Amino acid sequence: MVQIPAPKAGGTPVVPLGGETWTVPQTGNAQRQVKAAKVLACLNSDKNQLPLATQRQTVPTKTTLMDQFAAQQPSMKALSHRCVTPGPAPASY
Repeated sequence: MVQIPAPKAGGTPVVPLGGETWTVPQTGNAQRQVKAAKVLACLNSDKNQLPLATQRQTVPTKTTLMDQFAAQQPSMKALSHRCVTPGPAPASY
């Protein structure tokens, strides 16, 4: 494991974050929109966030789960804690 890079030696690490966005588009079909919202609610539940993050090697989208996730996935601890208060990526990224 290596430390997350910092813009300058000895500086505070800055995590270059990507991300994902889950939405329910306005399709004009109310029934499908309700079903899509239920799927998103299921994916974003506490019950599913930890297994999804573990399987995909990502960080949970819910910051309230970060400590539990870091305890279960020690190799992701530095990244998960840094994701709670990320900063903009330096121009060199």
